[in-house]
Amino acid sequence: MFNRNNWDAPPRGAVVKAATATAKMRSPVPPFVRRAAVMGHHHVRFTAMMVKRAMGQPIMDQPSHSERELARGLTIILPGIEASGPYVQDMHDGLAAGNVQGSIQVFYWGRAFPEGYFPNLLDVRRNRTKGTELAQTILNHQNRFPKSPIHLIANSGGVGPALFAIEELPMDRPIDGLVILAGAASNNYDLRGVLRRTRKGILNTYSQRDFVILNLGTRVFGTADRKFCVSCGHSGFVIPQQLKEDARLYNKLTQIKWNPEFGHRCDWWGNHGTSTSPKFMRFHIAPWITATCAS
Repeated sequence: MFNRNNWDAPPRGAVVKAATATAKMRSPVPPFVRRAAVMGHHHVRFTAMMVKRAMGQPIMDQPSHSERELARGLTIILPGIEASGPYVQDMHDGLAAGNVQGSIQVFYWGRAFPEGYFPNLLDVRRNRTKGTELAQTILNHQNRFPKSPIHLIANSGGVGPALFAIEELPMDRPIDGLVILAGAASNNYDLRGVLRRTRKGILNTYSQRDFVILNLGTRVFGTADRKFCVSCGHSGFVIPQQLKEDARLYNKLTQIKWNPEFGHRCDWWGNHGTSTSPKFMRFHIAPWITATCAS
């Protein structure tokens, strides 16, 4: 079970609405200026990455990690349907600033732009295959470093391969936790198989301002698990009412709902493009990852 003495986790299915005291004071810069600056920076970085790809150069390098780093922990980032881009760097930088220990790696599950995007969302058979690959990566790491904590962080469409991977793990080989940022899974997804295979459980973030992509978009084009409905990144996961003996599993589901304070303090403005803000990662995601599980 998760050690609540190390992290003030809310009760069953709770929604975290306020920014914590660790976040910085509000910036004097007007919100619309900061929001425009964040998105403009993303577009510039994305354009630069596409130029590198057109020139035949790797978009992002996967850094090597020492045995010591790998033994201290493994955090795997799964990008959204863009496959690679500035959001990956934002997540990595925020986790590093939040003192997440060990190796922070990226699992590139999707086809790169321009082949990616919608094909990455729609090809569920391929995504399940990628989930199998990720599950094997996790098992290989556990074989080498049995005491090393493992976390997955899935952004947007990356939640599909992340869920599929965890569901394939043996019951006696759980990971520590799954973080979902603006996830494109259906909001009524059955999480029991995932919750059984995670020690801490799931930390899910969502925003009802993310309407175009995670409500309208997933109703029209479908979710990562191929349902045509509102996603967990828009309205949060729905907790089943009649669970009986499985009800306690949902004690391990924590949900963070966007409110304007996250924008003022952490540059998460409720839209899809800022859901991986480095400040938000540092002050709200990294503490959950670095908190330990009781033996």
